[in-house]
Amino acid sequence: MPTIAIVGAGPILGLSAGKIFGSKGFKVALVSRTQENVDKLAAELAELGVEAKGFAGDVTDSASLESAFTRVREHFGAVDVVSFAPVTKTPNVGVDIVGPEAMTVENTQAQLDVQLHGAIRTVRQVLPEMLERGSGTVLFTTAYAAVEPLAFVANFGIAGSAVRYYARTLHSAVADKGVHVAHVSVNAYINTEPGTEADTIAQLYWEAYTKRDEAELIFQTS
Repeated sequence: MPTIAIVGAGPILGLSAGKIFGSKGFKVALVSRTQENVDKLAAELAELGVEAKGFAGDVTDSASLESAFTRVREHFGAVDVVSFAPVTKTPNVGVDIVGPEAMTVENTQAQLDVQLHGAIRTVRQVLPEMLERGSGTVLFTTAYAAVEPLAFVANFGIAGSAVRYYARTLHSAVADKGVHVAHVSVNAYINTEPGTEADTIAQLYWEAYTKRDEAELIFQTS
């Protein structure tokens, strides 16, 4: 059975990604800062017949994330797919997420460390093995502010834009080596109206994994 590692796993998109991949025969490794939280998600997936386990790991801490992936490999073996979609520890719009006039080095660095640096740290945990065996999939998720500038979330969007750039260039660099990289951007407030359900959005991850023909997929309501 193949394994997906969901980094930044939470009760919305992370859980939905686990459900769709788990229903297709994947083992699911859930990685996030708090063991209690990923244990709850693993239990929910287990109730659906999915083999899942939680691993505490912080994307802002290289040693913590390396430890988590070491435990993932010890438990499940090689990682075939990685889904990266973390959020900042205190994502409060107007406080931590701000417009350009309120941006500081500090509140922008906080976003970059979770999103861009977290993405790089995650990729370093899996890419060497994927390249060695000539197969693998890496999926990045951002909000639509990474694609279309939104002033009231400027520091958040800038960090997402950096992830998007990283994803697109990584796609170009490794596409001919058997590794597929795709960026998924979500232009919706999840679970707020019909058609924005997390389970619906998560279908894009499966599409990216199976079709392997696009570097970027954008979810938006009609």
